[in-house]
Amino acid sequence: MQKGFLIGHGKAALIKIIEEKLSLPHELTVAIGDSLNDTDMLKYAAVSVAMENAPAEVKNICDFVTDTTEKNGVAKAIFKLIDQI
Repeated sequence: MQKGFLIGHGKAALIKIIEEKLSLPHELTVAIGDSLNDTDMLKYAAVSVAMENAPAEVKNICDFVTDTTEKNGVAKAIFKLIDQI
């Protein structure tokens, strides 16, 4: 279920285009970000993950926080999501 974010021309728009081109259900979208410029994408995705080094504003809108890049945070987030299937 979408988190009620209006899509403009940012990263969220790209996720929507990919969903449409690949006929993917929105419920399968995951976004991982670490910066304020990721906000639209994180609000749009079905599941949003903040990197540990992200500002509090980013962490507060995400479903969970993972480690930093240096500590394999993206891989850890993916494994966590796989374990939930």
